[in-house]
Amino acid sequence: MFSHRCGALLLGFTVGAFKHAFTKAAYFQQLAEYIPGFKTPSEYRLNTESSIVAPLSSHAGIKIGYVVRFADRRRISARRIAC
Repeated sequence: MFSHRCGALLLGFTVGAFKHAFTKAAYFQQLAEYIPGFKTPSEYRLNTESSIVAPLSSHAGIKIGYVVRFADRRRISARRIAC
């Protein structure tokens, strides 16, 4: 727990990862991150990334990915933003 000028600040998150190797250098990767809202449990963030990485040569490669970022932001008061 960290102190903040508006009071205590509670931090935490959960992360998960999955990786499937096609060859030594080519692979598929799935990342996910969940960040809960501790003051209001219904407010949370969810970030995911799916990507395929493949080598083009011994010095260069290509990565094709898709990122989804979701933030469940309910109505936030001006006082809460000011802190």
